[in-house]
Amino acid sequence: MKTHGGRVFIVTGGSSGCGYETAKAVYNLNSRVYIAGRSAQKAEEAIRKIKFEPAAPHPAVKGGRGEIVFLRLDLHDLDTVKASAAEFLSKESSLDVVWHNAGLGGAPFGRKTVQGFETHLGVNALGPFLFQHFLTPICLATAARSGAKPGYSRGDLNLHELGSIKGAMAKYPQSKAMVVMFAHEFARRFAVHGLLSLSLHPGSVKSNFQSNQPALVKWLTSPLLYEQHYGGLTLLFAGFADVVDTKMLEQGGKNGSYVEPWGV
Repeated sequence: MKTHGGRVFIVTGGSSGCGYETAKAVYNLNSRVYIAGRSAQKAEEAIRKIKFEPAAPHPAVKGGRGEIVFLRLDLHDLDTVKASAAEFLSKESSLDVVWHNAGLGGAPFGRKTVQGFETHLGVNALGPFLFQHFLTPICLATAARSGAKPGYSRGDLNLHELGSIKGAMAKYPQSKAMVVMFAHEFARRFAVHGLLSLSLHPGSVKSNFQSNQPALVKWLTSPLLYEQHYGGLTLLFAGFADVVDTKMLEQGGKNGSYVEPWGV
């Protein structure tokens, strides 16, 4: 794996789970990575762990020479998203990869975002869509520079039914289907400008995603889950254009594709 010194990355939901593993990996590749999320405390705890934990055992990874920064982002409140993007844009002139990793599943029926959207729809789909809207110009500018290969990795939709579906885990796949559609359409519009847009399934891994599940479901599914670093591998595969160009596209994939675990 190449080192990526000087490149800039954003990982939403990077304080835990697959996002944490992804942030840790790119930090140890001498890059600057922003952990975007609601809680500064959780992000700072994650940053301290990343700085002191050993890097992945790989000859190209010397470890711990990057930069890692917290970026406040609240996907529950769309009115705050522009300010989050503006904060990032005030500090950076390029953006190589953004992983829209943050999301939730199994939220109780009736829970809504600040703007009144059903929670899964707002946090998993509308929030990332708006955040990317404000970041797209810097992605295009980065891609226009010689040798740049930025990536854009994001995780049948009936909007009329989404608010009335009572099963929390039925709403979750609806919101994720919307993300797949976003990623595909983004590729259709911006591939000609050098942007790569993929959606992905990180895999069945142990993470905070299970926090809203009933105790019985957790007990039944726990033995079937992989450690979270496996999910990070799928995100990394989708995020690095040189890997995707040489491997995924040879397997019949294309810009706008859906990546399955672990990087297929």
